Amino acid sequence: MTHLALKVLSGVDTTNQFYGKLKENIELKNVSCLSEVQPEDFVVVDAKSVIGKEGDSYNQLCAKLGEGTSVLFLDADADCRKMLGKYLGFNKEGESVALFVKPQGKNAKKYSIFDLSNSKPTKVKSQMISSKSDKIIENDFELKTDSKVISKNVMDMFYGDIMEGHINAAEDNDIPPDVEYKQWVYGIYYDWSSSERDKWKSYTPREQDTYGRVTYIVQAFKDVAVTGDFQWIYMDCNGMWCTSKTGAGMNENNHDERGWSIGSIEISIPTPSDNGVNLKVYDCSPKNINGVKSYTSSVSFEVGYDTGNFSYSESCTEDITDWSITLKTDNDWLFQQNSPYHGSIEDFPDDSIDYNAGKARHEIKSLPTLSTTAVDFDTKSVWFNNSVSTNTIYIRPDLTVKYNYEALKNEWPTWEAMFWWNYHYGTESFSIDLSQVS
Repeated sequence: MTHLALKVLSGVDTTNQFYGKLKENIELKNVSCLSEVQPEDFVVVDAKSVIGKEGDSYNQLCAKLGEGTSVLFLDADADCRKMLGKYLGFNKEGESVALFVKPQGKNAKKYSIFDLSNSKPTKVKSQMISSKSDKIIENDFELKTDSKVISKNVMDMFYGDIMEGHINAAEDNDIPPDVEYKQWVYGIYYDWSSSERDKWKSYTPREQDTYGRVTYIVQAFKDVAVTGDFQWIYMDCNGMWCTSKTGAGMNENNHDERGWSIGSIEISIPTPSDNGVNLKVYDCSPKNINGVKSYTSSVSFEVGYDTGNFSYSESCTEDITDWSITLKTDNDWLFQQNSPYHGSIEDFPDDSIDYNAGKARHEIKSLPTLSTTAVDFDTKSVWFNNSVSTNTIYIRPDLTVKYNYEALKNEWPTWEAMFWWNYHYGTESFSIDLSQVS
Protein backbone atom coordinates (compact mmCIF):
# COMPACT_ATOMS: atom_id res chain seq x y z
CA MET A 1 0.00 0.00 0.00
CA THR A 2 1.24 3.49 -0.86
CA HIS A 3 2.24 5.60 2.15
CA LEU A 4 -0.28 8.37 2.77
CA ALA A 5 1.39 11.70 3.53
CA LEU A 6 -0.87 14.66 2.80
CA LYS A 7 1.12 17.87 2.49
CA VAL A 8 -0.05 21.41 1.78
CA LEU A 9 2.16 23.84 -0.11
CA SER A 10 2.07 27.37 1.30
CA GLY A 11 -0.19 29.76 -0.59
CA VAL A 12 -3.33 27.61 -0.63
CA ASP A 13 -6.61 29.50 -0.21
CA THR A 14 -7.97 28.05 3.03
CA THR A 15 -11.47 29.33 2.18
CA ASN A 16 -11.69 26.89 -0.73
CA GLN A 17 -14.77 24.73 -0.17
CA PHE A 18 -12.96 21.43 -0.60
CA TYR A 19 -9.99 22.49 1.54
CA GLY A 20 -12.44 22.67 4.43
CA LYS A 21 -13.50 19.09 3.67
CA LEU A 22 -9.86 17.93 3.76
CA LYS A 23 -9.17 19.71 7.04
CA GLU A 24 -12.17 18.02 8.66
CA ASN A 25 -11.08 14.52 7.68
CA ILE A 26 -7.30 14.26 7.64
CA GLU A 27 -4.22 15.81 9.21
CA LEU A 28 -2.49 18.29 6.93
CA LYS A 29 1.21 19.12 7.06
CA ASN A 30 2.31 22.52 5.74
CA VAL A 31 5.43 22.69 3.55
CA SER A 32 7.11 25.78 2.14
CA CYS A 33 8.48 24.37 -1.13
CA LEU A 34 8.07 21.41 -3.47
CA SER A 35 11.53 20.08 -2.59
CA GLU A 36 9.97 18.90 0.69
CA VAL A 37 7.58 16.66 -1.25
CA GLN A 38 8.53 13.02 -1.87
CA PRO A 39 7.39 10.84 -4.82
CA GLU A 40 5.03 8.81 -2.61
CA ASP A 41 3.39 11.93 -1.14
CA PHE A 42 0.03 13.52 -1.79
CA VAL A 43 0.47 17.30 -2.06
CA VAL A 44 -2.18 20.04 -2.13
CA VAL A 45 -1.27 23.19 -4.07
CA ASP A 46 -2.83 26.46 -5.18
CA ALA A 47 -3.17 26.07 -8.94
CA LYS A 48 -2.62 29.73 -9.83
CA SER A 49 0.57 29.97 -7.75
CA VAL A 50 2.14 26.79 -9.12
CA ILE A 51 0.95 26.40 -12.72
CA GLY A 52 -0.51 29.81 -13.51
CA LYS A 53 2.41 30.46 -15.85
CA GLU A 54 5.63 28.86 -17.00
CA GLY A 55 8.56 29.24 -14.63
CA ASP A 56 10.40 27.47 -11.82
CA SER A 57 7.23 26.50 -9.91
CA TYR A 58 5.65 25.02 -13.03
CA ASN A 59 8.81 23.08 -13.90
CA GLN A 60 9.16 21.77 -10.34
CA LEU A 61 5.52 20.69 -10.31
CA CYS A 62 5.93 18.84 -13.62
CA ALA A 63 9.01 17.13 -12.20
CA LYS A 64 6.98 15.93 -9.20
CA LEU A 65 4.30 14.53 -11.49
CA GLY A 66 7.07 12.80 -13.42
CA GLU A 67 8.15 11.12 -10.17
CA GLY A 68 4.62 9.80 -9.61
CA THR A 69 3.47 12.25 -6.91
CA SER A 70 -0.28 12.72 -6.39
CA VAL A 71 -1.25 16.39 -6.74
CA LEU A 72 -4.50 18.13 -5.78
CA PHE A 73 -4.86 21.53 -7.46
CA LEU A 74 -7.23 23.97 -5.74
CA ASP A 75 -8.98 26.77 -7.67
CA ALA A 76 -7.77 25.69 -11.10
CA ASP A 77 -9.08 28.21 -13.62
CA ALA A 78 -9.06 27.75 -17.39
CA ASP A 79 -5.52 29.14 -17.79
CA CYS A 80 -4.14 26.83 -15.09
CA ARG A 81 -5.82 23.82 -16.63
CA LYS A 82 -4.40 24.75 -20.02
CA MET A 83 -0.88 24.92 -18.58
CA LEU A 84 -1.32 21.56 -16.86
CA GLY A 85 -2.67 20.14 -20.11
CA LYS A 86 0.59 21.06 -21.87
CA TYR A 87 2.38 18.60 -19.60
CA LEU A 88 -0.28 15.88 -19.47
CA GLY A 89 -1.20 16.06 -23.15
CA PHE A 90 -4.85 16.18 -22.06
CA ASN A 91 -7.18 18.93 -20.90
CA LYS A 92 -10.86 19.64 -20.35
CA GLU A 93 -12.24 23.12 -20.80
CA GLY A 94 -13.64 24.83 -17.72
CA GLU A 95 -12.71 25.63 -14.12
CA SER A 96 -12.30 23.41 -11.07
CA VAL A 97 -12.81 23.92 -7.36
CA ALA A 98 -10.36 21.02 -7.02
CA LEU A 99 -8.55 18.88 -9.61
CA PHE A 100 -6.73 15.68 -8.62
CA VAL A 101 -3.99 14.17 -10.81
CA LYS A 102 -2.33 10.82 -10.09
CA PRO A 103 0.40 9.53 -12.44
CA GLN A 104 0.49 5.73 -12.49
CA GLY A 105 4.18 5.31 -11.79
CA LYS A 106 7.33 7.20 -12.69
CA ASN A 107 7.36 8.89 -16.13
CA ALA A 108 3.82 7.59 -16.44
CA LYS A 109 1.96 6.76 -19.60
CA LYS A 110 -1.29 6.65 -17.61
CA TYR A 111 -2.95 9.34 -15.49
CA SER A 112 -6.00 9.26 -13.23
CA ILE A 113 -7.78 12.62 -13.01
CA PHE A 114 -10.78 13.52 -10.83
CA ASP A 115 -12.52 16.85 -11.30
CA LEU A 116 -14.62 18.69 -8.72
CA SER A 117 -16.05 21.42 -10.91
CA ASN A 118 -19.18 23.13 -12.14
CA SER A 119 -20.99 20.18 -13.66
CA LYS A 120 -24.42 21.78 -13.83
CA PRO A 121 -26.31 21.29 -17.11
CA THR A 122 -25.78 24.01 -19.70
CA LYS A 123 -29.47 23.90 -20.59
CA VAL A 124 -32.72 22.53 -19.16
CA LYS A 125 -35.92 21.95 -21.09
CA SER A 126 -39.14 21.19 -19.21
CA GLN A 127 -42.70 20.29 -20.06
CA MET A 128 -45.89 18.99 -18.49
CA ILE A 129 -48.72 17.25 -20.31
CA SER A 130 -52.04 15.95 -19.01
CA SER A 131 -53.87 12.76 -19.89
CA LYS A 132 -56.31 15.07 -21.66
CA SER A 133 -53.48 16.07 -24.05
CA ASP A 134 -53.06 19.62 -22.79
CA LYS A 135 -49.41 20.54 -23.32
CA ILE A 136 -47.79 23.26 -21.27
CA ILE A 137 -44.23 24.41 -21.99
CA GLU A 138 -42.83 25.56 -18.65
CA ASN A 139 -39.13 26.23 -19.17
CA ASP A 140 -36.55 26.29 -21.94
CA PHE A 141 -33.62 28.32 -20.74
CA GLU A 142 -29.87 28.58 -20.40
CA LEU A 143 -28.96 27.66 -16.84
CA LYS A 144 -26.71 30.05 -14.91
CA THR A 145 -24.58 28.35 -12.27
CA ASP A 146 -21.92 29.18 -9.71
CA SER A 147 -18.85 26.99 -10.25
CA LYS A 148 -17.96 27.28 -6.54
CA VAL A 149 -21.24 25.78 -5.28
CA ILE A 150 -20.68 22.04 -4.78
CA SER A 151 -23.11 19.80 -2.89
CA LYS A 152 -21.90 17.91 0.19
CA ASN A 153 -22.70 14.53 -1.34
CA VAL A 154 -20.63 15.25 -4.45
CA MET A 155 -17.73 16.47 -2.28
CA ASP A 156 -17.95 13.25 -0.25
CA MET A 157 -17.72 11.15 -3.44
CA PHE A 158 -14.79 13.20 -4.73
CA TYR A 159 -12.98 12.84 -1.40
CA GLY A 160 -13.43 9.07 -1.42
CA ASP A 161 -12.29 8.77 -5.04
CA ILE A 162 -9.09 10.78 -4.65
CA MET A 163 -8.08 8.94 -1.48
CA GLU A 164 -8.71 5.61 -3.20
CA GLY A 165 -6.90 6.85 -6.31
CA HIS A 166 -3.82 7.89 -4.33
CA ILE A 167 -3.56 4.81 -2.13
CA ASN A 168 -4.37 2.09 -4.65
CA ALA A 169 -3.03 3.50 -7.91
CA ALA A 170 -0.60 1.04 -9.46
CA GLU A 171 1.32 0.92 -12.70
CA ASP A 172 -0.42 -1.46 -15.11
CA ASN A 173 1.67 -3.83 -17.20
CA ASP A 174 -0.99 -5.15 -19.58
CA ILE A 175 0.39 -3.15 -22.53
CA PRO A 176 3.89 -4.08 -23.80
CA PRO A 177 6.47 -1.46 -22.74
CA ASP A 178 7.55 -0.79 -26.35
CA VAL A 179 4.06 0.33 -27.39
CA GLU A 180 3.88 4.11 -27.70
CA TYR A 181 0.66 5.26 -26.05
CA LYS A 182 -0.93 7.53 -23.44
CA GLN A 183 -4.02 6.99 -21.30
CA TRP A 184 -6.07 9.52 -19.36
CA VAL A 185 -8.81 8.37 -16.97
CA TYR A 186 -11.00 11.37 -16.23
CA GLY A 187 -13.77 11.25 -13.61
CA ILE A 188 -16.40 13.97 -13.22
CA TYR A 189 -19.59 14.37 -11.17
CA TYR A 190 -22.84 15.77 -12.58
CA ASP A 191 -24.87 17.58 -9.94
CA TRP A 192 -28.03 17.64 -12.08
CA SER A 193 -30.90 17.87 -9.60
CA SER A 194 -34.47 17.83 -10.89
CA SER A 195 -36.18 21.05 -9.88
CA GLU A 196 -39.53 21.60 -8.20
CA ARG A 197 -42.47 22.12 -10.54
CA ASP A 198 -45.84 23.84 -10.33
CA LYS A 199 -48.51 22.19 -8.21
CA TRP A 200 -51.26 20.23 -9.97
CA LYS A 201 -54.33 19.41 -7.88
CA SER A 202 -52.82 18.07 -4.62
CA TYR A 203 -49.49 16.98 -6.20
CA THR A 204 -46.23 18.93 -6.36
CA PRO A 205 -43.14 17.40 -8.01
CA ARG A 206 -40.53 18.48 -5.47
CA GLU A 207 -36.82 19.00 -6.11
CA GLN A 208 -34.88 15.74 -6.04
CA ASP A 209 -31.11 15.26 -5.75
CA THR A 210 -30.66 13.29 -8.95
CA TYR A 211 -27.04 13.13 -10.06
CA GLY A 212 -24.54 11.27 -12.22
CA ARG A 213 -20.89 10.40 -12.39
CA VAL A 214 -19.01 9.51 -15.56
CA THR A 215 -15.49 8.23 -16.12
CA TYR A 216 -14.13 9.12 -19.55
CA ILE A 217 -11.17 6.92 -20.50
CA VAL A 218 -9.18 8.23 -23.46
CA GLN A 219 -6.25 6.38 -25.02
CA ALA A 220 -4.03 7.32 -27.94
CA PHE A 221 -1.75 4.76 -29.63
CA LYS A 222 0.90 5.08 -32.31
CA ASP A 223 0.64 2.15 -34.74
CA VAL A 224 3.85 1.18 -36.53
CA ALA A 225 2.42 -0.42 -39.68
CA VAL A 226 3.99 -1.81 -42.86
CA THR A 227 1.78 0.46 -44.96
CA GLY A 228 2.68 3.55 -42.91
CA ASP A 229 2.46 4.69 -39.31
CA PHE A 230 -0.80 6.13 -37.96
CA GLN A 231 -2.65 6.64 -34.64
CA TRP A 232 -5.60 5.06 -32.85
CA ILE A 233 -7.92 7.04 -30.56
CA TYR A 234 -10.13 5.15 -28.10
CA MET A 235 -12.77 6.55 -25.73
CA ASP A 236 -14.79 4.72 -23.09
CA CYS A 237 -17.71 6.51 -21.39
CA ASN A 238 -18.55 4.57 -18.24
CA GLY A 239 -21.19 6.12 -16.02
CA MET A 240 -23.87 5.80 -13.41
CA TRP A 241 -27.01 7.92 -13.03
CA CYS A 242 -28.91 7.90 -9.73
CA THR A 243 -32.26 9.19 -8.53
CA SER A 244 -30.79 10.19 -5.16
CA LYS A 245 -27.39 11.14 -3.75
CA THR A 246 -28.29 9.45 -0.46
CA GLY A 247 -29.63 6.20 -1.94
CA ALA A 248 -33.19 7.00 -0.85
CA GLY A 249 -34.54 6.66 -4.40
CA MET A 250 -37.36 8.75 -5.86
CA ASN A 251 -39.27 11.29 -3.81
CA GLU A 252 -42.52 9.44 -4.50
CA ASN A 253 -43.16 5.86 -5.58
CA ASN A 254 -46.84 5.17 -4.92
CA HIS A 255 -49.83 4.03 -6.96
CA ASP A 256 -50.88 7.63 -7.60
CA GLU A 257 -47.50 9.41 -7.79
CA ARG A 258 -44.09 8.31 -9.13
CA GLY A 259 -41.02 10.46 -9.62
CA TRP A 260 -38.59 11.75 -10.32
CA SER A 261 -37.51 8.68 -12.30
CA ILE A 262 -34.74 8.36 -14.89
CA GLY A 263 -36.38 8.09 -18.30
CA SER A 264 -33.49 8.14 -20.75
CA ILE A 265 -29.79 8.90 -21.19
CA GLU A 266 -28.30 9.86 -24.53
CA ILE A 267 -24.56 9.94 -25.23
CA SER A 268 -23.44 11.39 -28.54
CA ILE A 269 -19.81 11.83 -29.58
CA PRO A 270 -19.26 13.71 -32.86
CA THR A 271 -16.33 12.36 -34.87
CA PRO A 272 -13.17 14.28 -33.89
CA SER A 273 -11.27 16.10 -36.61
CA ASP A 274 -7.55 16.71 -37.10
CA ASN A 275 -6.78 20.03 -38.77
CA GLY A 276 -10.22 20.02 -40.38
CA VAL A 277 -10.11 16.38 -41.51
CA ASN A 278 -12.40 13.94 -39.68
CA LEU A 279 -10.86 10.85 -38.15
CA LYS A 280 -12.21 7.55 -39.47
CA VAL A 281 -14.70 5.59 -37.37
CA TYR A 282 -13.36 2.07 -36.76
CA ASP A 283 -15.90 0.69 -34.29
CA CYS A 284 -18.40 1.63 -31.61
CA SER A 285 -20.26 -0.43 -29.04
CA PRO A 286 -22.87 -1.41 -27.90
CA LYS A 287 -25.19 -1.92 -30.86
CA ASN A 288 -29.01 -2.04 -30.63
CA ILE A 289 -30.12 -3.86 -27.46
CA ASN A 290 -33.70 -4.75 -26.47
CA GLY A 291 -35.51 -7.42 -24.45
CA VAL A 292 -32.49 -8.69 -22.50
CA LYS A 293 -31.36 -8.36 -18.88
CA SER A 294 -27.74 -7.39 -19.57
CA TYR A 295 -25.52 -6.19 -22.40
CA THR A 296 -21.80 -6.13 -23.14
CA SER A 297 -19.98 -3.26 -24.83
CA SER A 298 -16.70 -4.37 -26.38
CA VAL A 299 -14.12 -3.28 -28.96
CA SER A 300 -10.74 -4.56 -30.12
CA PHE A 301 -8.01 -3.52 -32.55
CA GLU A 302 -4.40 -4.41 -33.41
CA VAL A 303 -1.54 -2.03 -32.60
CA GLY A 304 1.79 -2.52 -34.31
CA TYR A 305 5.05 -1.52 -32.64
CA ASP A 306 8.76 -1.91 -33.40
CA THR A 307 9.09 -5.48 -32.11
CA GLY A 308 5.65 -6.95 -32.74
CA ASN A 309 1.87 -6.53 -32.63
CA PHE A 310 -0.42 -6.02 -29.67
CA SER A 311 -4.12 -6.87 -29.61
CA TYR A 312 -5.94 -4.26 -27.55
CA SER A 313 -9.44 -5.16 -26.34
CA GLU A 314 -11.89 -3.88 -23.74
CA SER A 315 -15.31 -5.11 -22.65
CA CYS A 316 -17.86 -4.20 -19.98
CA THR A 317 -21.17 -5.84 -19.00
CA GLU A 318 -24.05 -3.88 -17.44
CA ASP A 319 -27.66 -4.50 -16.37
CA ILE A 320 -30.29 -3.33 -18.87
CA THR A 321 -33.44 -5.01 -17.45
CA ASP A 322 -36.60 -3.31 -18.81
CA TRP A 323 -34.45 -0.79 -20.65
CA SER A 324 -33.20 -0.71 -24.24
CA ILE A 325 -30.29 0.75 -26.21
CA THR A 326 -30.60 2.29 -29.67
CA LEU A 327 -27.50 3.10 -31.68
CA LYS A 328 -28.98 6.04 -33.60
CA THR A 329 -25.83 6.71 -35.67
CA ASP A 330 -22.14 6.00 -35.16
CA ASN A 331 -21.26 6.91 -31.55
CA ASP A 332 -24.75 8.18 -30.69
CA TRP A 333 -26.56 5.99 -28.16
CA LEU A 334 -30.01 6.34 -26.61
CA PHE A 335 -30.46 4.36 -23.38
CA GLN A 336 -34.10 4.44 -22.32
CA GLN A 337 -36.71 2.82 -20.12
CA ASN A 338 -38.63 0.28 -22.21
CA SER A 339 -41.49 -0.68 -19.88
CA PRO A 340 -44.28 0.15 -19.10
CA TYR A 341 -43.60 2.95 -21.62
CA HIS A 342 -40.62 4.39 -23.50
CA GLY A 343 -38.77 6.71 -21.13
CA SER A 344 -37.96 9.23 -23.87
CA ILE A 345 -41.66 9.83 -24.65
CA GLU A 346 -42.75 13.48 -24.69
CA ASP A 347 -46.50 12.89 -25.00
CA PHE A 348 -48.61 11.53 -22.18
CA PRO A 349 -47.65 7.84 -21.63
CA ASP A 350 -51.02 6.11 -21.99
CA ASP A 351 -49.44 2.72 -21.24
CA SER A 352 -48.51 3.92 -17.75
CA ILE A 353 -52.07 3.69 -16.35
CA ASP A 354 -53.83 0.50 -15.25
CA TYR A 355 -57.16 -0.23 -13.55
CA ASN A 356 -57.11 -2.13 -10.24
CA ALA A 357 -60.50 -3.84 -10.06
CA GLY A 358 -59.90 -5.09 -6.52
CA LYS A 359 -59.49 -1.54 -5.23
CA ALA A 360 -61.79 0.06 -7.82
CA ARG A 361 -59.25 2.67 -8.85
CA HIS A 362 -56.85 3.58 -11.61
CA GLU A 363 -53.14 3.35 -10.76
CA ILE A 364 -49.78 4.31 -12.20
CA LYS A 365 -47.92 1.15 -13.12
CA SER A 366 -44.69 0.34 -11.28
CA LEU A 367 -41.47 1.43 -12.97
CA PRO A 368 -38.32 -0.64 -13.57
CA THR A 369 -35.76 -0.73 -10.77
CA LEU A 370 -33.18 0.95 -13.01
CA SER A 371 -35.55 3.91 -13.49
CA THR A 372 -36.31 4.33 -9.80
CA THR A 373 -32.79 3.82 -8.39
CA ALA A 374 -29.74 3.92 -10.69
CA VAL A 375 -28.67 3.16 -14.25
CA ASP A 376 -25.14 2.04 -15.16
CA PHE A 377 -24.07 2.60 -18.75
CA ASP A 378 -20.99 2.09 -20.90
CA THR A 379 -20.08 3.06 -24.47
CA LYS A 380 -16.89 2.52 -26.43
CA SER A 381 -15.60 4.38 -29.50
CA VAL A 382 -12.56 3.81 -31.72
CA TRP A 383 -11.21 6.14 -34.41
CA PHE A 384 -7.99 6.24 -36.44
CA ASN A 385 -6.18 8.64 -38.77
CA ASN A 386 -4.17 8.12 -41.96
CA SER A 387 -0.76 9.17 -40.66
CA VAL A 388 1.02 10.20 -37.49
CA SER A 389 -0.13 13.65 -36.38
CA THR A 390 1.34 16.13 -33.90
CA ASN A 391 -1.80 18.25 -33.77
CA THR A 392 -4.29 18.69 -30.94
CA ILE A 393 -7.70 17.11 -31.51
CA TYR A 394 -10.90 17.70 -29.55
CA ILE A 395 -13.41 15.09 -28.40
CA ARG A 396 -16.74 16.62 -27.35
CA PRO A 397 -19.23 14.16 -25.83
CA ASP A 398 -22.81 15.44 -25.55
CA LEU A 399 -24.83 14.12 -22.61
CA THR A 400 -28.63 14.37 -22.35
CA VAL A 401 -30.58 13.01 -19.37
CA LYS A 402 -34.38 12.96 -19.09
CA TYR A 403 -36.27 12.76 -15.78
CA ASN A 404 -39.98 11.85 -15.57
CA TYR A 405 -42.69 12.46 -12.98
CA GLU A 406 -46.33 11.33 -13.03
CA ALA A 407 -49.32 11.91 -10.76
CA LEU A 408 -52.85 10.52 -11.01
CA LYS A 409 -56.11 11.71 -9.44
CA ASN A 410 -59.10 9.36 -9.23
CA GLU A 411 -62.30 11.42 -9.47
CA TRP A 412 -65.14 8.94 -9.71
CA PRO A 413 -66.35 7.93 -12.22
CA THR A 414 -63.30 9.14 -14.13
CA TRP A 415 -59.65 10.01 -13.56
CA GLU A 416 -57.00 12.44 -14.74
CA ALA A 417 -53.20 12.30 -14.69
CA MET A 418 -50.32 14.70 -15.29
CA PHE A 419 -46.90 13.89 -16.74
CA TRP A 420 -43.87 16.15 -16.22
CA TRP A 421 -40.45 15.74 -17.77
CA ASN A 422 -37.10 17.54 -17.67
CA TYR A 423 -34.28 17.30 -20.19
CA HIS A 424 -30.83 18.21 -18.88
CA TYR A 425 -28.12 18.89 -21.48
CA GLY A 426 -24.35 19.12 -21.12
CA THR A 427 -21.24 18.99 -23.32
CA GLU A 428 -17.64 18.25 -22.39
CA SER A 429 -14.63 19.28 -24.46
CA PHE A 430 -11.43 17.25 -24.15
CA SER A 431 -8.23 18.23 -25.95
CA ILE A 432 -5.76 15.47 -26.85
CA ASP A 433 -2.19 16.34 -27.86
CA LEU A 434 -1.26 13.69 -30.43
CA SER A 435 2.40 14.77 -30.39
CA GLN A 436 2.65 12.74 -27.16
CA VAL A 437 2.32 9.55 -29.22
CA SER A 438 4.21 10.55 -32.36
